[in-house]
Amino acid sequence: MPTLKGHLISGSQGFKSRDVKLYEISETQLNKSKLIASTSSDSGGMFEFYGVNISSKNTYYISASDGLNKLLGLLQSSDTQGLTINDLSTAASAYTFNRFINGEELSGNKPSLRSGWMTYQNLVNPNGTIAQVAINNAATAERLNLLANLNAEAISNPEFRKILLNLTSSIKRPSNRTNLEALISIGQSPANNARQLFELAESAPAIYPADSESISQRDSWLLYFEHFGAANESESIFFGPGNIAIDSLGDLWVTNNFKPGSKSNPPLPGSTLPRLQPSGELVGGTPLQGGGLYGAGFGIGIDPEGQVWIGNFGFGASDVPLRGNGNSVSLFSEEGEALSPNRSRRAPRKPSGGYTEGELLGVQGVSSDQEGNIWIASFRNTAATPSKIVVYEHGKPKKFDSFQHPELTSPFDIAIDASGDAWVSFRSGGRRGQGGIGHFSFDSKDGIRLIQTIESKDLNVPFGIATASDGSIWVANNGGPPRYKSRTVCKIDPITGEVETFSINASKNSGPWGLNLDGANNVYVANFEDLSISVLNGSSVDSHYGHEPGTALSPEGGYDFDGNIMRPTGLEVDSAGNVWVANNYNKKADLYGQHSVFQAIGLADPVKTPLIGPVAPLLWTTAPQSLV
Repeated sequence: MPTLKGHLISGSQGFKSRDVKLYEISETQLNKSKLIASTSSDSGGMFEFYGVNISSKNTYYISASDGLNKLLGLLQSSDTQGLTINDLSTAASAYTFNRFINGEELSGNKPSLRSGWMTYQNLVNPNGTIAQVAINNAATAERLNLLANLNAEAISNPEFRKILLNLTSSIKRPSNRTNLEALISIGQSPANNARQLFELAESAPAIYPADSESISQRDSWLLYFEHFGAANESESIFFGPGNIAIDSLGDLWVTNNFKPGSKSNPPLPGSTLPRLQPSGELVGGTPLQGGGLYGAGFGIGIDPEGQVWIGNFGFGASDVPLRGNGNSVSLFSEEGEALSPNRSRRAPRKPSGGYTEGELLGVQGVSSDQEGNIWIASFRNTAATPSKIVVYEHGKPKKFDSFQHPELTSPFDIAIDASGDAWVSFRSGGRRGQGGIGHFSFDSKDGIRLIQTIESKDLNVPFGIATASDGSIWVANNGGPPRYKSRTVCKIDPITGEVETFSINASKNSGPWGLNLDGANNVYVANFEDLSISVLNGSSVDSHYGHEPGTALSPEGGYDFDGNIMRPTGLEVDSAGNVWVANNYNKKADLYGQHSVFQAIGLADPVKTPLIGPVAPLLWTTAPQSLV
């Protein structure tokens, strides 16, 4: 009969438990995990499950308890030699699945389990050591070791555990009772009492190496990875990634503004589309090409059929008459096949390729509505080619309509509401010249119709825009060059048009670009000039901590990833609660693009992907409890 053997360790001691359980995680959301077997561990922490079959197609977890002390670890392989469940595996589990643990249950759907497992595997190895991807991200490895020391000391020292539980509990929900619940709370709110928790962790015995010299942001317990789509940064497939779309599998499609390896000054427009697994590995070994890709920037979206639409912004050095501006959108199937033409069938034009219907120029935002109509922001505004909104009806370029706003120019980003209407941020124009928001509808009979225009002194060059599950509209105020004067976001009531403004807890010159929401309608903002991302409580009073809308949930200055992130632009939330950030531009402008995307592990409330329409929460509840 098959036997699964393993070792439970906390600190430097074996963990004795009469309650060691093996579960299979259901891939059907809300279904309970299946108990496969139960056993006990001896005084040295050794355990065996008899008569079990482990399938590499499924995800499993092992939980162990001796009352209030818990250990947890995951596995997804029949090769379990040296299997160890310890403080590191417990911390990694608590972060990667911090919204999915509820009582005895650890559940999710297929993309959340896939993304969560790949993230867990990048944090710890099956033998309980830190994985290589985490080691490559030094500050994450150091925080993980400190979390393991917190866990070990909490298990062995009741007084220490009491302090840890007090620092991680909220007055708005039941107090934490176990070490695992405490770690889950830290993963959910990495800025809460962060400095006190660092002091506590560093007072614990350094059973796991406690070197923290790479941790410069001590008001954050954020665990994160920097992914290059390659083994080494020098081989990165990215050069100026601009924005991200996440498909139904959890894979990331990333726009690539510059041509990797380009030596010109400035670099040439990019012609590749990287697709990453949630592990950070490149799907297929090479980036996608063709379809007329030309300097894709902020515009990328997925339609109801899973097809990916990319806006070709251009930019960079070029000898073409358009001076580097893109004039098309590209289309790829969900399998990665280029569906748009790589070159024009008409008389030669430069650049050549993609769909150009609608007289596009310097495309930015691209979004699909629920009916598969593709909304396109033609951003560049010239006398010959004014900026406009273009819609491809049901994704058919030949069936297009366009609309030039009478007051506003340079549309940047597009968000779709529950009715299929589009909310568009315009960079400039209007009474104050600092842009505004257009609310549009579309149907085959009337085409594009302007419903309302929203202008306000608080709308200061709006860039990123998103629709919340409660119907509200959120906008990032970039402030615009040459001096970035904004550090605010606005919330718009879609019925009254009332604008409410909130300050980002970043520098006065943060210059926010991308903005997105999670399943709790919390707001994530990419601070281009401040080299960080900020998080604000969203559209309702937070049930965990009683935060009012607009309350900063990130530390002062935002999450700066220990100074490793440069100028972020687009960001996206996945079904496991990871926040993915496009690390777009070097802080020294003459060095141009950056070479990576960042993954903030378990920071957000999970959402359904792809994002079509308002953000769709994946979970009904956001108050998970520890395994018992």
